[in-house]
Amino acid sequence: MNIDNIEQEFNAQDVEQEFEQEFDVQSDMAGADKPLLIPTLTQDARARLQYLQQQAPEKRLRISVKAGGCSGYQYEFLLEDYQQSSDSASDDLQQYADKNIGVTVELLIDKISLGFLQQAMIDYQTNLAGENFSIINPSATSSCGCGVSFAM
Repeated sequence: MNIDNIEQEFNAQDVEQEFEQEFDVQSDMAGADKPLLIPTLTQDARARLQYLQQQAPEKRLRISVKAGGCSGYQYEFLLEDYQQSSDSASDDLQQYADKNIGVTVELLIDKISLGFLQQAMIDYQTNLAGENFSIINPSATSSCGCGVSFAM
C-alpha cells in the first residue's frame, strides 16, 4: 500500500464524517437513506450535457466533491464510461428531462457529493479563459478565486 492510497482513503472518510455532521444524516454504511435534492441545471449546462451525450453516448459527466483545495473542498468534473447495468453507477445517476424538447440528459453524482450540492446550480460557461462547467452553490460559505474550491 502506498502513501497516496492512504491519503485518499483518509480524505474520503473526513468528507463523509463532515457531510454527516453538516447535513445531520448518516452514510449508506450506517444504513440510513434520506432523499437528497439534485442540483438544477442552467440551459447552457443542459445543452452541453446533451451535446456530450450525443458525441459519446457511453460517457457521462461525473461531478464530485473532494476534500482539498485552498478553501477545504473542491469540485471535480470527470467524463467517465457509464454502463447502465453497473449498480454503483446507476445509484449515482441523476436524470434531467426537458419536456419542452423531449430530451433527457444524465450526469453522475455520488450521494456524499450530492449532499454538498443541495440547492446548487450547475452552469456551463464560455469566456476568454475557455469553456468549463461551474457550480453556483448558495450553501458554500466562501470560495476561492478560481471557483473550484469552497468552504461550508
